[in-house]
Amino acid sequence: MRAPIDRVRFVPQAGRARRRPRGGALGSASDDLVERGVARVQGMVGFDAVRRPVLQGGRSPSARQALVPWGERAVDLRPVDRPWPGRVPGPAPVRVFATPPAAEVVDDAGREVCVTDRGVVSGEPRRFRVTGRDGTGLPWQPVTAWAGPWPTDEGWWSGGAGPTARFQVVGADGRAWLLVRAPDGWALEAGYD
Repeated sequence: MRAPIDRVRFVPQAGRARRRPRGGALGSASDDLVERGVARVQGMVGFDAVRRPVLQGGRSPSARQALVPWGERAVDLRPVDRPWPGRVPGPAPVRVFATPPAAEVVDDAGREVCVTDRGVVSGEPRRFRVTGRDGTGLPWQPVTAWAGPWPTDEGWWSGGAGPTARFQVVGADGRAWLLVRAPDGWALEAGYD
């Protein structure tokens, strides 16, 4: 049986310039309120259930994320300062999908865009769409700009993803996306909102 609440996300609606805390060296009253609030939630749902995101080394946006229990120090993370060949350059995407939805990417002739083992693209991405499991999907979106591919071949020795290639694309609506081409097809990995 699943718990009634699976996840709570705090999403800022507007940004403000951060002001210096007035509470002195020990922080501000609002910091104390946050800490007490989180401690209370941890008491209700369990210590490991409340986690914060931490950046670590990796090639894909999802591999660069680690979740650490609130209040604990991050340990055993992959180093960020090492080279990660095939890593997509910044800026980092804002939204990374836990389960990337399937996608289709085609060239001018309507053929699926593929990437060879040497990272050569079969054609320029001209249209893409997100597809559902039943084969239906969102309308096709024209590609106005794209960058890539960033090929990687991770985990082939242990049955991992194998050869993949990532592309950044900008749709006609101005939104940017990170698409990944894996051996089993295309997926929408992240969004740049």
